[in-house]
Amino acid sequence: MGEHRAQRGPCGRGVTVYGIHEYGPVPWDGAPRHPYDVLLPLLRAGTLRVGDLVTHRFPLADYRRAFAAALGRADSDAIKVAFVPAAPAP
Repeated sequence: MGEHRAQRGPCGRGVTVYGIHEYGPVPWDGAPRHPYDVLLPLLRAGTLRVGDLVTHRFPLADYRRAFAAALGRADSDAIKVAFVPAAPAP
């Protein structure tokens, strides 16, 4: 598990982000294969774009829904969940 502690901003609040990175064999064509063994050849060949792996995008304010999608992959069919920056105020 990794931890990143951001600098305190002008409003005096800091942000701590925790993440777990786990990669291991997954079932693919009836046999266990490492995700990189499947994805890297597709990326090199241009048949898959990195952006195609992001299946769900959420504004930061919807972090609860984003984490629910990431943790409930069986129900959400999420591959990668990403936060998108909010649009700047006009």
